Amino acid sequence: ISEGDSIYVIDPELCTECVGFYDHEACQAVCPVECCVPDPSHVEGEADLLERALRLHPEDGELKKRAEANTIASRFRK
Repeated sequence: ISEGDSIYVIDPELCTECVGFYDHEACQAVCPVECCVPDPSHVEGEADLLERALRLHPEDGELKKRAEANTIASRFRK
């Protein structure tokens, strides 16, 4: 998430929608207004988001263990 002129912008290439870490999108939980919502023109599945999380966080051994055991946190598993 980066600060733009008058808004914050989420780079979809760096966003995992918190798959692997939380069972909800953390940005929505901390956003002071109801504006942090998924982009309907950029829908991704759990497998793609988990793959990105593992690629972005290669040093996170706990994430890798949860992924291998298929016990990750994910909004898809609610």
